[in-house]
Amino acid sequence: MYQYYELDFYPLIEEEYFGEVSLPLRDEKRFESVKGDYTLICLNPGTGIYDEKAIDIAPECIRFFCENYGKNQNC
Repeated sequence: MYQYYELDFYPLIEEEYFGEVSLPLRDEKRFESVKGDYTLICLNPGTGIYDEKAIDIAPECIRFFCENYGKNQNC
């Protein structure tokens, strides 16, 4: 059975500090073209492609955030 969560990344990105690696996530343009393909991929906002400035968030990380910060949406 799948677990469904609603997760707002804003408080995690703005209020928590996970080091300099998380600073590019404060750019809202990163989330305009998020793609899901096993992982969440935030394309480079300047090029719109997956390159060295793209950010991907591993499924393990997403699961951790959902379980610790998300709202369970199971019916």
